[in-house]
Amino acid sequence: MDNDVRHRRRVATAAGLASAVEWYDYFIFGVAAALVFGRQFYPADDPVAGVLASFATFAAGFAARPLGGIIAGHLGDKRGRNRCSSAR
Repeated sequence: MDNDVRHRRRVATAAGLASAVEWYDYFIFGVAAALVFGRQFYPADDPVAGVLASFATFAAGFAARPLGGIIAGHLGDKRGRNRCSSAR
């Protein structure tokens, strides 16, 4: 039973760290979208339009995130977890 508790704690820690890194990545991308991407990728446009275009790119990535989670979760349920649980 001690191994089971240790395993669950390890899985929870790994999941928490992965989530923290993912949200940190979104934070950095959001800051870069506000400060850098507008001037870097849309220099000929109006500065406000460049920032809005970079925020639209950020929003598209943020909106696509749940769809990727659904697809990856489905694949993990169908293929990944079955193989891992049968190996125990």
